[in-house]
Amino acid sequence: MKSALKIITIAIILQFAASCESLLNKSQAKKALPPIDYLENASKINLKNFLNGDLEGFAIVQNEKGLIEKSYTAKVNGKWDDGRGTVQYNFIFNDGKKDSRTWLITMNDEGNYTVIGHDFSSPAQGRQQGNVAQLLYNLTTPYKDKKQKIDFEDNIYLVDSSSAIIISVMKIDNAIVGKSIIALKKSSSSN
Repeated sequence: MKSALKIITIAIILQFAASCESLLNKSQAKKALPPIDYLENASKINLKNFLNGDLEGFAIVQNEKGLIEKSYTAKVNGKWDDGRGTVQYNFIFNDGKKDSRTWLITMNDEGNYTVIGHDFSSPAQGRQQGNVAQLLYNLTTPYKDKKQKIDFEDNIYLVDSSSAIIISVMKIDNAIVGKSIIALKKSSSSN
């Protein structure tokens, strides 16, 4: 009787361990970073070099149906001390509203980096590959007249050493709610 009880107990423990491993694998799969689509024969992005000095940009913002809802201009200034940077964004929207953000970027090994900002829900994770820098983060920000947590995936595509295009996809509960397409160019004094 004792050996049957031991066998049943071991079987239950093994089944529980297999269930935990399966749940862990599913959880890790959800957190996997999306693949980066980059150009093989293009200049490699170095976020620290690109976001250094003054940049100017302009953008359109699309809703979940792809319709343009607004546009804005941006002035960006980045300053670096070794592997740590402070990047200040100032936006002016087509309706006259203004907004600003300050991001603190820490470059890690092998092209990975972390970013914190005053409106981030948690530190953001980023990586560089080829001509692309990718950043995944979430903000608590106004959306449809109330503050909501929105997940962002920003892909910064380096076009040449002084210009890039950013495609920023916004999601709530994994459903796309909008997209921004931003062109950024280093000012002539930053080149």
